[in-house]
Amino acid sequence: MKPREVHAVVLSAMAICCGGLWGCGLGRPRPPLAAIEAHSEALVLWLERGVRDATLVHIDVHDDLRAIRPDQLAAIEALAALGDLDALRRADSLAVEGLYHEGNFLRAAFRLGIVRDVVWVIPSRIDDGARAVSSGAERGAAAVPLKICTLETMPDFPEPVLLSIDLDFVPEFARERNILELEAAQRLIKVLGKRAPRRLHVVMSYSTGDGYTPILLRWLGDAVLDMLRAHPSAPSRESRRLWAFLERAEGLRRTCEYVTLLKILKADPSSVPGGPAPLLYLADAYYLRDEVEFSFEACREACLLDKRAAGIFFWVGKGLAIEGRVDEAARFMDAGRKANPAARDWQADAFQALALGRAGREIEALAILERLSTAYTSYSAEFLIGRMLLEKGDRPRAERHFDVALGRLESQPELEVDLPEVREAVVSAAGFYESIGQPEKAGRVRKDVRFSEWFYFRR
Repeated sequence: MKPREVHAVVLSAMAICCGGLWGCGLGRPRPPLAAIEAHSEALVLWLERGVRDATLVHIDVHDDLRAIRPDQLAAIEALAALGDLDALRRADSLAVEGLYHEGNFLRAAFRLGIVRDVVWVIPSRIDDGARAVSSGAERGAAAVPLKICTLETMPDFPEPVLLSIDLDFVPEFARERNILELEAAQRLIKVLGKRAPRRLHVVMSYSTGDGYTPILLRWLGDAVLDMLRAHPSAPSRESRRLWAFLERAEGLRRTCEYVTLLKILKADPSSVPGGPAPLLYLADAYYLRDEVEFSFEACREACLLDKRAAGIFFWVGKGLAIEGRVDEAARFMDAGRKANPAARDWQADAFQALALGRAGREIEALAILERLSTAYTSYSAEFLIGRMLLEKGDRPRAERHFDVALGRLESQPELEVDLPEVREAVVSAAGFYESIGQPEKAGRVRKDVRFSEWFYFRR
């Protein structure tokens, strides 16, 4: 397999494991169905709709029940009591000043009385009760009643439920069962129609920001929405034609048949469905054939049709960064931010920073990592900064950043990202603390359950 093909596989795997419509003539979702970009947007939507004391069926790769500090919960309650929903929307942020985010908004929903209990439907093929412990959902005084099931073991809900779907569930569900994504979406809608037919409100989050759902699979979100609206009837013939075309494009991309993919994408316009989705595959295929200028133009055309397609600039930029082509990567990522200032991709920026560091451009790398640390309150970014400064011989500044990372570990119970460079940075932090006579801090790093196996294999 060629290096660029390896990068394509890596990008797809990372995006899977870690709203709005395309303009396909499908119309807007009607209440009680809402399409959103980030899952945490659901909190304000539910408040606006007056949802109270509901059972939530949460279909997602992630539990979205991370901890929220007591002072943050109090501030959320105060804003909700005042009815200041605009301020509550602005408080949806991973930055230090944020009160909640897409990783913990369900805990806020529980505190506000929107949700009384959560049924978390996981994409795995087997129930994994241990996830309830690792999720942190049942820790502390404000424990959230949580049940975990698979789609196959989901119980019947005779009473109306709140339904929340994250698109990242669909590709992971498909991977677990070795089926195509469109079939996975169809199974999901069929089971929901049978097990949870009565719904207070439905949200479907695309979650293409930060790589939770690959931007190339954004069309699946449109398909899910279309199926939800049409159920129990079948979607329109035009919709089925579009999904079949895109499913074929995805299959060709997966098997690295780029010549054939380009052929069908560049065919007579009457045979290629409209909208940004085919252009995303075109941009990816051009990049994988190292026709970068054509890729850039396809990205640009997609964003002219819908700025929410800007993630394709980050997708290609990420691949270029992995290859070490940092200037070309920067051009794509800058274009993505220009096309849609709200667009973001933690992974793309992280890979660019790491590539810049390897190229000896530490100042630029540190600037990106500092931005990531601020925007995401990221301990991984702080570990990476600390290691980079340590390699430059700036031990005092390295210690300050390692200390910040250590402090953030307690408030962020999950593993942010499992990259070799992050592993090396964490190991460097433990060794550094030991070298300056601070075994207690070194022990806290080594014994953290997220990192302990990294040290075990180094014995």
